[in-house]
Amino acid sequence: MTFLPGNASPHFSWAELGVTTATPAAHRDAMGVLASTILEPIRARVGAAVRVNRPDLGLNGRGWRASRGIGSATSQHLVGQAADIDIDGDLVALFRWLAFDSGLPFGQAIIEKRGTPHWSWIHVSLGVPYRDPGKVGQVLCSPDGVSYQRVTRATVL
Repeated sequence: MTFLPGNASPHFSWAELGVTTATPAAHRDAMGVLASTILEPIRARVGAAVRVNRPDLGLNGRGWRASRGIGSATSQHLVGQAADIDIDGDLVALFRWLAFDSGLPFGQAIIEKRGTPHWSWIHVSLGVPYRDPGKVGQVLCSPDGVSYQRVTRATVL
């Protein structure tokens, strides 16, 4: 697998986003939009590295999830419109800022954990025009990696 050289945005390389030379152009372009409009502002807020976990655009656009039969066949991950991220620092504080104070045009913000007592990562996806307008701004948590619950400012995480 040969990763696309260069950067999608000032702080995110195509390689760390999982974009290969075989990634369809539309998926690559969407990942570039995600990097510049969502990931860069998150990085500015954190003031340090933001890790993109399990990029899903490798394997000729199928991604690790599809190759293992995990998740939805319509996942925004599979077309470069979503990423799972983590940081060294307070993930809950970052999630609350993203969800309630950032004003970023996300489709979904989901804080998730799987197999650990601590929150593991934040899923973030693009909003309109990449996601149905009736389904943008969704703020959720997944305490077990399987079920999802709505999160409000008052939700204790």
